[in-house]
Amino acid sequence: MRLAIVGFGPRGLGALEALLRHGHGPISVDVFEPDPHPGAGPNFSPEEDPRCLLNLPLRDVKLPDPPNVSFPQFQEWVQEHDQNRFLPRAHLGAYLSARFSAVREALPDTFRLRILPHFVTYAGKGDDGAWVLNAGDKSFGPYDEVLLSLGQPDTIPDEQIARWRAHADRHRLPFLAAYPTEAVVAAAENWTDSVVGIRGLGLSTLDMISVLTLGRGGHMHAGRYIPSGREPATILPFSLDGMAPAPKPETAELAARFALDASEKETFRRLLAEALALDPDASVRHLAQTLLQPVARICGSDASEWIDTELINPGTQRGEDPVAALRRDIAIAAGDEPPSVGYTVGQIWRGWQPDLRRVLRNTPARADTRMAIVGFDTGLKRYSYGPPVEDARLLLALIEQGLVRLTVANDPDIELVPEGWRLDGRRTAGVMIDAVLPSAAFSSLDSKLIRGLAGRGAVRALADTAGVETVSDGQVVAADGITTRGMSMLGRLTEGSVIAADSIHDCFGMVADQWAKGMFERAVKPVSR
Repeated sequence: MRLAIVGFGPRGLGALEALLRHGHGPISVDVFEPDPHPGAGPNFSPEEDPRCLLNLPLRDVKLPDPPNVSFPQFQEWVQEHDQNRFLPRAHLGAYLSARFSAVREALPDTFRLRILPHFVTYAGKGDDGAWVLNAGDKSFGPYDEVLLSLGQPDTIPDEQIARWRAHADRHRLPFLAAYPTEAVVAAAENWTDSVVGIRGLGLSTLDMISVLTLGRGGHMHAGRYIPSGREPATILPFSLDGMAPAPKPETAELAARFALDASEKETFRRLLAEALALDPDASVRHLAQTLLQPVARICGSDASEWIDTELINPGTQRGEDPVAALRRDIAIAAGDEPPSVGYTVGQIWRGWQPDLRRVLRNTPARADTRMAIVGFDTGLKRYSYGPPVEDARLLLALIEQGLVRLTVANDPDIELVPEGWRLDGRRTAGVMIDAVLPSAAFSSLDSKLIRGLAGRGAVRALADTAGVETVSDGQVVAADGITTRGMSMLGRLTEGSVIAADSIHDCFGMVADQWAKGMFERAVKPVSR
């Protein structure tokens, strides 16, 4: 069997390990990855700024053991004994890179692997029905199977970003994406005393705030931020509501109070499967009912009103001042205050993520119903996908120091002036960082590879706001509704067919195993297309 894996970050590594678990007979694999750290990729680059932390405590980073080789788990490899710490993403990247090296060195004689540092721009079938890939002026193949395990490709700028880029170019204003952080770190040398706006108030924004403060020589002491004098004068992170995400529970003991029992998990799986057979509105309402009993058990409150508001006008329950809400969420995460209904809902939903991914991936459903559930999951991320408590405490300390001001701003209210971006009619940012992760929607992708496949009818979108349509084993669905033999895709670009694909745990285990099993089953079946 001849196989190509295009994109080799953690998901590509998980796919390779799945091949080794389920493969048999001679296998030849070409890996296409231009990043210098195969297995880690740019999102977990070992060279990433150490201020950018994982979104999981060490206790929760548990991956399946690699096949054919004895290699330690991350906790043992990193030699960190505090299981409650949130380590730098670069540490996990270094681990994944070392894990790949160990797997590669232990490959059986029947397994041939090549690493090709090329960026693939074309995939198509030759006259013999095999796949051929192009990268620049080079051609590779033929391949029986191709797996696209791409990260975040380029996207078409939305109207706001296109307008802002033109404005920045016209007035020679700094306008950067949050990643790679190396560009922000270098540019920040010239931002002392500048006002820096940050578009978005999610986890990427907290990375940027850490880079612009701790990365500039400041430090925390006794709960206070001690500036170095090299920070920007003011940092203005802004969003539609100005609310920061709630941090995760600080310790394993605090997280355990949100643990779900077996009957609650079984109820969730059953109601989720039922919900997927309903229309969009009914499906989300049906699924939301699973939250009522565990919320009542954990915090003694009736969540009905909170859930009704979430279904009608998500995110508006935190009616407090953004700083007061942040202070309260930190106290809950530290165990100093009882959990609110919203905080409890978020932690319960986080506990259901493995079942949510498994059931949604393997259960047929209407596209609009799938996207309604994806939307509900996205709305709850302000509680379920929160940052480490230390990041939230840094943000609060910077607010109290006067270096950061949480800002409410909507696009029509942002005035473009020669000096920069006037966010609220009063404060003008002369520097802008875009910390909003681009959409995975097929319509926004600016990928020559994927656009080419779509133009030839080999792939299609699940829905207007969704990613590429795939079936449970990762095979893509063609324009005629039939799977395209030999072409598979895993990851966030298949949003809608899958959910919560950004998780490191989604890169290993079930998803990769289903793909590998399906591929080997196809290898022994006659070609019908």
